[in-house]
Amino acid sequence: MRLANIILAGSLAAAPVYAAELAVPSGTYELKPTHSSLHWQVKHFGISNYTGSFTGLSATLELDAADPENSQLTATVNTASVDTGFPWPEAHDWNAEMAGPEWFNADAFPKAEFTATSLSMTGDNSGEMTGDLTFLGVTKPITMEVSLIGALAERKHADGAVMGFEAMAKFNRSDFGFDMLVPVASDEVTLFINAEFHQAVE
Repeated sequence: MRLANIILAGSLAAAPVYAAELAVPSGTYELKPTHSSLHWQVKHFGISNYTGSFTGLSATLELDAADPENSQLTATVNTASVDTGFPWPEAHDWNAEMAGPEWFNADAFPKAEFTATSLSMTGDNSGEMTGDLTFLGVTKPITMEVSLIGALAERKHADGAVMGFEAMAKFNRSDFGFDMLVPVASDEVTLFINAEFHQAVE
């Protein structure tokens, strides 16, 4: 993949004066969950958007700056970590219901996984990443629009290099056999991702 090109070109475009400081080395990078988020959005009765999130996130980026097409990205979501944001949990625990057998079925399928397979550049610091999403035991390709927000070779309170991305993807949940309450809640799901990666330091 050409992920290193996004990182380096995006950094140079964003802050050319500090280009040397923003160069990011090859290596293993791990997602920083406390500085990352995954939100999902569906249309509600076709008149409004309803947004929820997952809080159990992990991801590993194996960055090969010398040969970017050898770079690898894998991500995992704990499906039981669904958070609907319902304001009255004492009235109804929608988080537990959504994690239950009629929805995300977290006991049977505790993880959703994404493995990147390719990346094509669309700008100096943006690209389209295609990969395989496995959800509810079904694997289908999806494409994400990815943008580099920033990258630093060093940062206070962090060991090694750090970088941040944002991404957006759309897919039909029925492709994964998840058609509960369509069309009350839309078939099309939009994912909004913010991800901060820290270089793994032994």
